Amino acid sequence: MRRLYAMIGVCGLLARPCGADVLTFEGLTSADATDLTAAAQGYGGLAWDPGWSLYRGDRFNPPGSLGAYAIVNNFGDDGMGFGAGRPFTVANLRIAQWWFNAPASVRIVAYDAARRLVGDTGPVAIGPSFTLVTANFTDVSRVEFLGGSFFAVDNISTGLAPTPEPGSIGLLVIGVAAFSVRVRTSTRRQRTRT
Repeated sequence: MRRLYAMIGVCGLLARPCGADVLTFEGLTSADATDLTAAAQGYGGLAWDPGWSLYRGDRFNPPGSLGAYAIVNNFGDDGMGFGAGRPFTVANLRIAQWWFNAPASVRIVAYDAARRLVGDTGPVAIGPSFTLVTANFTDVSRVEFLGGSFFAVDNISTGLAPTPEPGSIGLLVIGVAAFSVRVRTSTRRQRTRT
């Protein structure tokens, strides 16, 4: 029985799901401001729409980004966002007005792979300082920011859905087969003893 528990434990360790990451945009560039899609396409496992720019918080408003860098909707396009080829989650993020022509509120929406709406924050009031927005979006393929332009985003708490690894599935199959052989062998031994 101890062997069975040991095998289940090993399978559990090897098949554990991916954890959440906080995308801080730190260390992606040393420039004052640069196009995110050119500098870090694929950052965090996500595909970023053209128009997102990395910026240094000590050079541009809003001052006091949560680290040295954040991203901004620099070209003022409405409906900008990011997505991934497999489902992901967005737990929360920080958002603030950019220094000019920024909206008073932004709506954040999430879509699944079939482009069905799976999450909507409604209008979120934003100001010159970063505001925490709790989204709790799950099974998302795309997130879009609507209703405004020229806003900054930082510390996106996200995680890609775990992909089953062939090795983990193989270990599970071997474990089930070994368990069934063990049960079959022990029942035969009990029958021959009686």
